[in-house]
Order: sequence, then C-alpha cells, then structure tokens
Amino acid sequence: MFDCVILYVEKQKNLHHQTMHASTKKGMIIIGAAFLGIIAAVFIFFLSTDAVTGTVRDLSGQTIAGAKIKGGLREATTDAQGRFETWVTEGTEELTAEYNSEITTIALERDPDKQKIAKETTAPKITDVFESEDEAFQGLNPEEVDLIREEINNGYIPEPQNATPQDSEAMNITIPSLPDDIKLPPPVDPNAFIINENGLEVVPGEILVGWKQGTTEEERKEQVQNVGAAMRFDDPQGLTSILYIEDQQQVKTVVQKLEKSELVLGAMENFKLETDAAPNDPDWKDKNKNWWLRKLNAEPLWAGTTGRSNVIVAVIDVGFQLSHPDLASAFTKANLNYTTGLITDTPRHGTHVSGIIAARKDNGQGLAGIAPRVRVLPIRLYDFARLPAVYTTLAQYPQIRIATMSMGWNWRKKNKNRVTNGKAVLTNAQMQAYTDTYDRIIRKSFLQYYRAGGVMCKSAGNDFGLDARLNLLNYAEVITVGASESTGTLTNFSNIGPKVDIIAPGRNIWAPLPPSTYGYLSGTSMATPTVCGTVASIRSVRPNFGALLIKRILTYSGSHESVKSASGYPHLDSWRAVLRATNHFGAKGDLIDEGFTPLKNAQITTRPTQWNVLSNNEGEFVLPFLKRQTYTLNIQKDKLKSKHTLTSPPVKGDEVVDLLLMVEGEDEETNENTNTDANENTSSSENVNTDAGNTNGSDSQGSDGAESTEENQTLPNGIVVSPEGCAVSGFTLPPAEGDCAPGFYFSRETIACEQITCPEGVGRTYTLECKCPEGTSAVHACGSGYVVACVPSKP
Repeated sequence: MFDCVILYVEKQKNLHHQTMHASTKKGMIIIGAAFLGIIAAVFIFFLSTDAVTGTVRDLSGQTIAGAKIKGGLREATTDAQGRFETWVTEGTEELTAEYNSEITTIALERDPDKQKIAKETTAPKITDVFESEDEAFQGLNPEEVDLIREEINNGYIPEPQNATPQDSEAMNITIPSLPDDIKLPPPVDPNAFIINENGLEVVPGEILVGWKQGTTEEERKEQVQNVGAAMRFDDPQGLTSILYIEDQQQVKTVVQKLEKSELVLGAMENFKLETDAAPNDPDWKDKNKNWWLRKLNAEPLWAGTTGRSNVIVAVIDVGFQLSHPDLASAFTKANLNYTTGLITDTPRHGTHVSGIIAARKDNGQGLAGIAPRVRVLPIRLYDFARLPAVYTTLAQYPQIRIATMSMGWNWRKKNKNRVTNGKAVLTNAQMQAYTDTYDRIIRKSFLQYYRAGGVMCKSAGNDFGLDARLNLLNYAEVITVGASESTGTLTNFSNIGPKVDIIAPGRNIWAPLPPSTYGYLSGTSMATPTVCGTVASIRSVRPNFGALLIKRILTYSGSHESVKSASGYPHLDSWRAVLRATNHFGAKGDLIDEGFTPLKNAQITTRPTQWNVLSNNEGEFVLPFLKRQTYTLNIQKDKLKSKHTLTSPPVKGDEVVDLLLMVEGEDEETNENTNTDANENTSSSENVNTDAGNTNGSDSQGSDGAESTEENQTLPNGIVVSPEGCAVSGFTLPPAEGDCAPGFYFSRETIACEQITCPEGVGRTYTLECKCPEGTSAVHACGSGYVVACVPSKP
C-alpha cells in the first residue's frame, strides 16, 4: 500500500517537475518573444521617426528661452540658448513654436527638392524662370536689365528662414516678436500737423535731412548746431536725421542753409503722408464681393499655395483693428508705432489693406485674402521723415522681407488744401521737385532694406491721371501699382505713366473693415496689397527670389494677350505669376458632348496622377499646377469616356493652356493638344474640385440642346448665337447670379446694376429678366435667364 502511495507520489512529483519545466520554457518563450517584439517596436519606431533639433529666435535674431515646441511626439521647451529637441513621425506635417501668446507654424517638408529651395542661399538663374535672358529682358530698358543682373550677382535675397532641415541639420525658427531695445525716432502726434506757408500739412519745426556718403557723426552734429537746430533723431545706417527748431517761421531758412552745405544730400520739411484710397461713393458698390479674387485667379492659386505663416508682410499704414475676427491670427503681436497714438487708432484703411493680403481662409468669416496664411506686421506711420527709419529698422530683421505702403503725397488733396488757404495749385515741376528731393534723401535707407532681400510694393496714387513719377519712391527696385476696373481697364482715378509697373483690381474691393465688419473701398491703396499678397505667395514657394526678379515675373505673366489691360499695362494674375515662379503650367477649359452641350460634373483625372477634378455646371474645369511634362487626361461622365493628351506649353509664353475638349462616346479616344516643350520641376497638391470661380475670364458655354440644321451666327460683338436665338459662346456671364433687381442689368463696365438700356447697335447688357427696350430682342443663354445682348431683331 505504501509502495503504491510512494509510487503515486513520485509520479505526481515527476509530473509536477515536467509541468514546471514546460511552463518555464513556455514562459521564457513568451518573455523572449515580448522582448523581441519590444526591440522590433523600438527598431520600427526609430525607422519611422526623426529627431528634430533647432533654435528659436525673435525677429532681431536673439535666441528665445522657454518657447514651447508642439506637434511632435512630445512637447519640448527651448533651453537658455533657445535650443530644443523633439521627435516626429512620418505623418507629422508641421510643428508650432509658441512664446508670449505668439505662434509660428513650420511645415515639415520631406521633399528633398523643397528642402533645398527653402534653404537656398544664392539667387536663382534667369533661366530657372524664363526660357532665355533675351525672353526675360524683352521690353526692359538697359538700366532695368543691369539692375536685375546686379541683384542676382550680388545676392540681394533674404536669408533662409524657418527652413526644414535635411538629415540631421538643425532648424531655425523665428517667432515674430521684437526686442525691447529698438531704437526708434521720437513718435509724431497725428493731431499735431499744421498748414505751413505753402499751404501744405507739416509737423511743426521738423526737418528731414539726408547726408552724403562718408559724413561722420561729429560732422552731422556740428552742421546741425551751425544752423541753429537740435538733433531729434540720427540714423547712421541710412544717413538721415530729423532736426527740430522751435520757431516754425525759421524752418524755410534753415532748410535753405542746409541745402547749401557740402555735407547735405537734401533737406525738406516733414510733410504728412496721405492714404491712397479713393472716395467710396455708393454708386461704385455692387453685391459681388469676390470678383477681384476671381479676376486674379485666386482659387487655382490656392491649390498650389495659400502662403506660409513664416512669411511676414510689413504693412505701413495709419492704423489697424488688431482684433478683427478675420485678421486677429494674421497680425503679429509685434508692431512698430511711429506715432504718439495707439496702433489701433484710425484703423479703417490699414485693416482693409491687411485683409486684402491675409484675411483668413476657411474660417467662416467674410472673404479670404490673396495669401491667407501669411502674417502681417503692422506699422503705424503718419509722416515722411520717419519712413527712412522704417527701412533701416526692417533691414535688421531678416524675417520681414516684404513691405507694402498704400500712402504717398496725394497731390490732389494737398492742392485742394492749398486752394483753401489761398495758394495756387502746384505745377508738375514743383511737385516733381518735392518728390526728387525726398527720394534722394531716403535712397540709402531704402537700399539697406532692398539689398537685404526686401520687396517694396507701393501705390501709384489716386490723383486722377497724374504722372505716377510725381509720387514718392520712384525707384526701379519698387513695384508701383495702379488700379483697374473689373474689366481690366485702368480706373479713372489711378495715376498713370511709365512708373506704373502693373495694375490690379482697385474699384469696389470688399475686405475687412472696423469694427469687426466688412465693406467696399476703392483706390490704388486696394490694388497694391493684391500685388503684395502675390509677392508673399511667390516668396512662400521661392524664398530666394529677389525683388526685381519677382517684379519681372509679375509683369511678364501679366502681359499675355489674355491677361494684359486694354490700357496697355500688365495686369496682375496671381495664379500665372506663381506658375511662372515655380516653372509649372496650368490648364483651364470646357467640356462638351457631341451635341455641343456643356458636360457638367464630369471627372477629369490626369496621368501621371496629380489631379482628379470635376467640371462645374458650365462644363468648365481647371488643372491648377502641373509639372512641365506630358499628361493623359481621362474624362468620364456616366457612359461617356475619352482620353486626351496634354503637353506642357513652351516656357516662352502663357503659363496657362486653354482647352476645349469633346467627350464623344463610350469608346475611349485619344486627342492631342498642340503644346510642346516639357520640363519637370516640383510637385503640386492633389484632388481639388473646381467651380466657376476657378475659371474667371474664360468664355462660358451655353446651349439648349436643340438640334438644327441651320448654322450659328456671329454678332458684331463676337457673340455666337444659335438659330433659336440662344447665345452659345463668345460671352462671359456676370460674376454672380441674382445681383440685380428686375428692370436692371449688371454692367461689367461699371460693376453696378443699371437700368436696362441698349447702346447703339449691339450692346453688353445682363439681367435676370429677359427684357430689352422696345424694338429690340433678347439674345440669352438658355437655362440661365441672363440676357447677354439686346439686338435690333432676333438672328
């Protein structure tokens, strides 16, 4: 019995040992597998993550301690030297740096080509943008050509900012804050201006002096003392000074003494800067608020770039509503105020200008600006004498390399003041003398900014046809902007002449206004920020392009027959400008079926894959950014399918291809366009749907689908009508439906609703009601309800 028990116990013991051995073995296998899994996970983690290091600085280049870096796998904080380290995965698209309620967002570019572009420290070649130097310089005078070559050879381009690193290189992140020790001239009181003996508004007792090259600080002080004045501010970088004498009656005498000195380049009283906004009469208004964005082809532009938050535009103006809901995130916390008042005083003009540039997109507020992701540094300025200090200050901050100013002499207003004060209107020669003296004085200050890579946009002025050379900043390095109507012609209020480099929409521009609302303003003041916003868009994708090269891109892309103004000036097309800058091309066109009916909601897919878009209700479509290569366009709508070959157009010429494509049946057919010359460059976005807003400027196609054996007729104004009296091509529909009340039509000449009348012969009239004056008939686009033309009788 005991033997049996003992045997049982031994068997149990052996079984227990065997079980423990097996369990231990199994456990060790599990532990080993888990360990290997951890090692594998760590290995995969290191393969799929990148360490990002860098330094955070303010606008002056000083490092910032305590800034928060967010967006990586863990939040990082900069140390005493402004350095940080964090980790990001392949799916991490951007990091944010935060300090004192200011935020900078940095896109993490992984494309080696884009990384290289962002870090480029040399100017591009002309042939990076144009087919040849001959093409690039065509129409320019020898001085302009020499200046572009000088800019490229001397590298007048910005320093790389916020560039995503390659491999293990450190990032440089700039948070737009300013140090506390900025040296600024004493502020001017906006209410202190008086009328001088010449009937012009001046700061009492102040004189602006420009000194010749090589003048020492001691020489400047001695000269000021010799004329009996006090040195209010001295800028050795720009070689300008602001002097003060207590007796306003002696200012003219002191200016004359200074101008006789061998040390002085020029001297003048400190005049008041005037904004370049035209009167905002109700007759100029209409309900079509986004026409100017469509005129500039903003929507296809945004498919390529909406700007970058590390691109900062300095807006020089008289005041800003910093809290406007459509701009609060656009304005930097840092600002420069050269007045005794608050930067938020007199905010109307500056808010509107800033909104045209950078009003936010997709935020449920109002209307977007042309570059809705860039930032705006507000600068409040009221007088001429402190502008040179603005330039030398901005030259110190490498992040702020775009500036715009919609202000100037406003001679019309100044001459009106002179007449009110019993003075004669200034002659052109007198106005030119004031301008030449001022430009001579501040030239060195301006060049400090330009040679650091700065781009300056300036309004031509609203003196109703005055020569723009009579306004200030007559420098070849400045982009001077005139104002256009919605038709592309020059407005009646815009200044003119050879100094107007380009024109842009300036009549009835809808944009943010205080208090936290929106409204229309007109003027070259409104045209200039559209150009400036386009410059910011270019700098967002080509940060190493200098001011004169950008200016040439703008004027070249605005000079095509399909774009330029009837007045002869290049007209801004923001989309084409960025296409030119990036060596891409775009395509826009119309789809029709075999019955010549517009094919709406058809799918257009490019191969190689870049875009997958839908045609709109008029059969129109846009392919915004295409590499310079050949594509196959696959088009499908229900059972209709077809293929078309799209080849890059020549680099010389228009950046946009116009297409008219027929989708004929179930069998796929291949048709070719006639464009040649394919080159490759950087990539674009994907999967963008288009609507009518993408194709502003293209002809709309209308048809009622009726079959007829009779031929269409072409009216004297180019409108093609069917035998049934329906316009089928050769016209452009109004920008929006439902704008005009019954009995009124929408006039593209005045951008307003006017009472129905027909010009002699065939005129352009548009109305929701198919009505025309007695004795005439309506030719309309069937289905839309719009009258396209009134004709003596139906064709």
